[in-house]
Amino acid sequence: MNNQSKTGKALCALLVFGMLTATPSVWSEAAVITSNATDKIAVVFQENTAYSAGDYIIYDGEMYICTADIQGAWETAESSFMQITKNREIGMQSDLSASYDAAKDPSQEKSLMAFAANAWQKIKIFFGMESKEEDVNVNEYKRASVSAKLNFLQQQNQQLDQNVANLQGWITQSFTSVSNGKSILAATITDKGVQVGAQDSFSKFDQAIRDLALLQYRNGQDKGWEDGQKEGYNQGYTAGIEFADGRVNENSASYQQGLSDFHPQVWSIEIRTDKRGPDKEKEFFHSRKGVSDNHIEYWYEKSFQGHTILAVYMDERFYSPFGGGMGKEMVTLIGDHYEHLSASKSEALTVTKDSIFWGYVSFNLQDDAYDVLNLKVVYI
Repeated sequence: MNNQSKTGKALCALLVFGMLTATPSVWSEAAVITSNATDKIAVVFQENTAYSAGDYIIYDGEMYICTADIQGAWETAESSFMQITKNREIGMQSDLSASYDAAKDPSQEKSLMAFAANAWQKIKIFFGMESKEEDVNVNEYKRASVSAKLNFLQQQNQQLDQNVANLQGWITQSFTSVSNGKSILAATITDKGVQVGAQDSFSKFDQAIRDLALLQYRNGQDKGWEDGQKEGYNQGYTAGIEFADGRVNENSASYQQGLSDFHPQVWSIEIRTDKRGPDKEKEFFHSRKGVSDNHIEYWYEKSFQGHTILAVYMDERFYSPFGGGMGKEMVTLIGDHYEHLSASKSEALTVTKDSIFWGYVSFNLQDDAYDVLNLKVVYI
């Protein structure tokens, strides 16, 4: 009696476990059965094996317990075994994923899993959960199927996610634009004399702009005062000069003394030069070999030490069996420098405060060319 009670409890436990997990309780080649007395192993039924009462076997995916000693084929031995599991009645995992005919009643299914799967399929069809209605708008939402409502809500959620992403992008762009703008503004303000950085707050930017305005005002005020002072001085100076010029008395003693002290002197000379040298002023002439061994060059340097040259006039004429040439030059003192007034602006004549330079003139030693130089110097 005690053994039968334990056997019944074990059977109930196996059945409950199988129903809860929706998988076969015994679906292997061997299983271990634990009792208070000993551990027994359920093995696959073999025709040539002798079994005793209390042995556990597995046949066709179900577990059995032997109730009497037996040996032989299953057809003759089946009556000596009691079935423990009901896997065939619960069903297989494949029953859950199977497709069922829409016209087949779930009550006609042979297993619990097949019944549940068939019934769930009918429920989804009833509520419209199998269809994809993606074009449901908000006005049709109340009359739409469950599936359509779910699709509609999913679309709205996707749109919301996109809007949030766009908003985040716009915010990032705004921060970037503000940062770039602050960098440009900071560089401009700093360049004008007020220190501020792109990392500073807008309050500091506000103060920097105020400081810049004050600085610009003060700079303008100082500049205006300085320019005003300078302009006033220049105007006064000019007016004084004009007033003094207007009061010049040509008959005064000072004017006459100044006029009498100005006695410019004029020095002039004509020099003829050929391959043998100049005919006068020889001490002021220099020579050197010309462009070849058959040529000789001359140049002239004269000093008026202690005097100031006011103007120099030069008239030069060159005569040669092969042709000739001429040149005229006028150099005068203007302010603190000398200007060439003639159009030719010859480089042959150079004038300084107290000296003149003329050159170079070249002669072929094989011909009879000559040069005539006329100089007139005005100096004081």
